[in-house]
Amino acid sequence: GLVIEQGRARLASHRGRVAGEPEAQRLLAALDAVPFAPPPPAEVGGSPEIVRGLLREKLLLELDGLVFTASAVDKARQVVREGLERHGSLTVSQARDLLGSSRKYVLAILAHFDAEGVTRRRGDERFSAPPAALFPRRASLARLPKKVPWRTARPASASLKPGRLCS
Repeated sequence: GLVIEQGRARLASHRGRVAGEPEAQRLLAALDAVPFAPPPPAEVGGSPEIVRGLLREKLLLELDGLVFTASAVDKARQVVREGLERHGSLTVSQARDLLGSSRKYVLAILAHFDAEGVTRRRGDERFSAPPAALFPRRASLARLPKKVPWRTARPASASLKPGRLCS
């Protein structure tokens, strides 16, 4: 059968070149043991080469200098979406409680979701981001005035006085 991970389809039996190595499997298992507060890969025996390979294969994600497994981020996305459906909005503290993690890790995860468009931040709260189809970029640009009144076009020579060199 097919498996979809990070928006890519693969055969369930297929593993990336690095992902099939025993060291990579041990690293992924160690990070998944505490998915929302993973230890640094070096602390659990992950060599830099294995970490880079797993990042390249999209089985690990680096968020604000912290390394999470892709499956942990997917689980966090689901938990945050459910929390948003239940509460309407989430603070970092509420997300921390939902994920059972510390502020350090939750901030990295939420910033990633903001960048992905899963959530949007307003003040101290996160809200479910509206679908992109509701707010096409072109429509928002069409509302801008053609000429910005506070900026007038002036030839560059008008700002220089004759006989003066710029220093």
